[in-house]
Amino acid sequence: MCKRERTVGDMLCFLHHSEEELKSQGPSLLSTLYTNSYLDIEKTTCWVQMLVKATWKLIPPSHHCQLTVLPATRAFKLSLWKGQENLSTQITLGVPLPDSKSFLSLE
Repeated sequence: MCKRERTVGDMLCFLHHSEEELKSQGPSLLSTLYTNSYLDIEKTTCWVQMLVKATWKLIPPSHHCQLTVLPATRAFKLSLWKGQENLSTQITLGVPLPDSKSFLSLE
């Protein structure tokens, strides 16, 4: 069991389980994030946002900073506050291209 599974515990990890194991869990993360045979960026973004919110309180810096996940449908936006200091960021999700060091942006 990987660290993510121990921390969140809601579903099996893509990296550490076979396709058969992933299919046997109900409802599968694959079916949650895909529409037909395509990865759904809005579903994926929403899932990442929920995962970050759920795990933030388990991270030691969370006791010193406030995390705000900002509304977004095609990217992941968040803001960290420590007193009057603010750090805002936007993360664009992507998938690695085969045999390459490049990524395909999920926009």
